[in-house]
Parts: sequence; structure tokens; C-alpha cells
Amino acid sequence: MKTTMLTRVLVLAGVATLANVHGEATGRADDLLVAKDGGAPERQAVAASGDFALDLYGQLARENDGKNLFFSPYSMASALAMTAEGARGETAAEMGKVLRFPEAARRIGADPQLLPWNTSLIHTGMAKLNDRFQSKADTPYEINVANALYGEKTYPFSPDYVATIGKFYGTGAVVPVDFKNLPEPSRLLINAWAEEKTRGRIKDLVPEGAVTPDTRIALLNAIYFKGDWAEQFDATQTKEEDFHAAGGAKIRVPMMHNAKISGGKYAAFKADGTPFQTPAMISGNEAPAAIYPGKGGFQVAELPYKGQDLAMAIVVPQDADGLAAIEKQFTPASLGAWLGALAARDIDVSLPKFRIETDYRMNDPLKALGMRLAFDARQANFDGLVAAGSADLCISDVFHKAFVEVTEKGTEAAAATAVLVGVRSVSVPQSWPFTPAIRADRPFLFAIRDVKTGTLLFLGRMTDPTGTAVPAAAK
Repeated sequence: MKTTMLTRVLVLAGVATLANVHGEATGRADDLLVAKDGGAPERQAVAASGDFALDLYGQLARENDGKNLFFSPYSMASALAMTAEGARGETAAEMGKVLRFPEAARRIGADPQLLPWNTSLIHTGMAKLNDRFQSKADTPYEINVANALYGEKTYPFSPDYVATIGKFYGTGAVVPVDFKNLPEPSRLLINAWAEEKTRGRIKDLVPEGAVTPDTRIALLNAIYFKGDWAEQFDATQTKEEDFHAAGGAKIRVPMMHNAKISGGKYAAFKADGTPFQTPAMISGNEAPAAIYPGKGGFQVAELPYKGQDLAMAIVVPQDADGLAAIEKQFTPASLGAWLGALAARDIDVSLPKFRIETDYRMNDPLKALGMRLAFDARQANFDGLVAAGSADLCISDVFHKAFVEVTEKGTEAAAATAVLVGVRSVSVPQSWPFTPAIRADRPFLFAIRDVKTGTLLFLGRMTDPTGTAVPAAAK
């Protein structure tokens, strides 16, 4: 790397809603060249982002022991995939590996060392998903995805790079801004864009001082979701009840109830993750052990939103302190198996009203997953961002904010990701028929996902509603 002038690139991905796990993603390399509905590129993109989602969840869980978690893997994957398009050599190889690009996307033949991935395969799949996540006139929920490029007006961006991102992410031309002379007004413009696209839920995405005269480009991605439950909870049935936190603590929270959700799905599992056979009928004298999994077991339910396209999945342990054991099994394969075992049946659901707002600096989690060179001022290679020569760029910071609110009516969620890239030694401070009952009155996992494709849009865990629960009287 040359020791030329300090340069930064700011990559932003704003998101607002849903999370999910993926289904199968298979296909030969030649299958990936065409993205039909549900075709190979779409499946590959869903699989890659889903695998990355659970990897990142595991790392965040380890770094935030016992705390609430919530983030948008779709936002993170989108922002980093756009960034990876400008990476070269080992930097690109590492980024693709952490982002779980499939083997079918590996390049062979001409210059695989410089361009190790056929990134157009991933971008094609992401383009199909982005198109899917746009509300239509008859869509009974709101979901929208937007992308934009804000660039230093004097910087020589690669036309090929700009065209590629524009083609697959709909960004259009680079919006020219004056980072060099007006960094703070430029930061406010970026934050205003993210706030607008997330309906005001994500504010101050880029912190003060993060945009400097050395910033060169900001890649923006935003997604917003707001949907009503297909079968809403009756607000008059919401009562203050105990939430049994790990360690024996009891926290009073507004608990919602719906004694018969007929459009949901349900499955139960033993402690080792194998299916528990929930009876279809009971006579009235069965012991709990016959109808619910025992110690270490857990239940999974999926609650659809109006339109049935999107749903929230919850994973609830039988024991108040059982979440940690489930998280040890929380892999793409196991989550796929759990969701694959879901069957339609009536469910009696108790779920706390809650609101979570999170704010993460993702540098260390991404490095821990293996994305090291991209942050290395001496070795990072993002030459694909410039028209010619060496870009001398490296990622300096990755910020992520997320919001979710769950009420009797439905769910609203938002998130945003900012990837800041700079040069070299840059350092930025900062028996009737049996209706199984599932009570999420203890730490649990939850995900909002696209049912058809399996895309994980949001993923989180609720361990302590204190200070994040919505008051019972709130509308």
C-alpha cells in the first residue's frame, strides 16, 4: 500500500423490520446466471445472508452476555455486499467468506486471486429480494427498501463500480456532496436520508465527528417495515405479569394474550434439539410431560402478519435459564430444521409487549468472524472503488442501530448500518383438540422473516424487558 493522502469511504445501510432464516440454497454455477422467482441467485443470497446472520448473532451474544439483542442481518449483509464489490485480493476473499458467499460464486480461471468472487451472482439475488421487499398497492403491510450513494464531488470513482451498484441496488448516480469542505452538513444530509427512509425510527445514524474532510463515499441502504398481526391480540386481555428472567429475577411486564391463534404454526423440541411429539388430542388427564417437552426442551411458534408473507418466529425455552443452551445449538442448520418442523395448528400465545433499541459498533464482532484485512490500514485493498490506481482504503468503523416495537396490533422495526472506510493508519475514536400454549415469559429468541424466501430481516433475543417494555395502556 502507498502512503498517500488519507481517504475515507462511508457505507451506510439503513433498515427497518423483519428477520428470518433461509431455506435450501442449491444450484450449479450456471444456474446462478438467471434469477427467476425463487431461482438459484435468490436462494444463494438468502442462504448467504442467513448464515451470516447466525454467525453474527453468535458473536454479539458472546460479547453482550445476558443483554437484549436486536439487529438487522439483512441491512448488514446489504451494506457489506456493496462494500465487497470494491474489494480486491485477500480483502475480497475474507469479506466473501465472512458474508458466507457460496462456493458456486467462487471464480476459477482468469485472475481469481484479484477477483475471488463472482459478486454479480450475489448482487443478482439481492436485487430480486430488494424488489420483493417493496410494498405494492395491494400489500396489507408496509415494507420498503431504498439505496443511495453520496460521494465526494471531486473523487474519481470507478464508473464500473458505480454502474454495478446502480444496476443491482437501484442507487442511480452518485449524489455529489462536499465532504472536503462541509463534512458536518454532509453528515446531517446522510442522517436525514436514513431517518426519512426509516420513518423517523433511526436517528443520528452517523455520530458526530465520524464524517471528516477525508470521507469519500457513503453507501446507503434503508428498509422499513410495519405490519399488523393476521390475528391481533385483544388489548383488554393484556395484563401485568411476571417475566421470569435468568437467575430467578421476576420482572413485571405487560403480557399480551391470544388463547386461539388459528393461523400460526407450532413445533416443540427436546433438549437435544430433536422433535417432541406434541399430541393432537388430549383426554384431560395427561401430565404436562406428555404434552410439553421436559427440562431443557423448547417451543417454536410462528405468528404471521396480515398477507401471510411475513411472520415473526419465537423460540421459547421451557426453563427460565434455558436460553443459553438453545443458543449453543443456534446454527443455520438447526434453525432451518426447527422452522421446517413447524406445522399449522391452533396456538395459545402469551407474548410481552416490548420495545428494543440497540446501538452497536460492529468492528470487533466482524474481525472476530474473520473480516480482518478489511480493517487493516496496511493490507486492505479496495482498489475497485477508484477509476485507476490504488485506493488506499480500509474500513475504520461499522455502526449499526436497530429498533423494534411489538404491540397487540402488530410490529414496527427499523435498523441502519454505517460502514466507514479510510486509508492506512487511520484511527477514528469513538382431547378435545389440544391447543399448545407458548408463554414467552422468560428469555426467548425472536426473528421476523419472509416466509416464502426465508430471508432473515431481523433477529434478536429478549432477556430483560425492564425499561424496554411498552406500558400496558399504550396504543
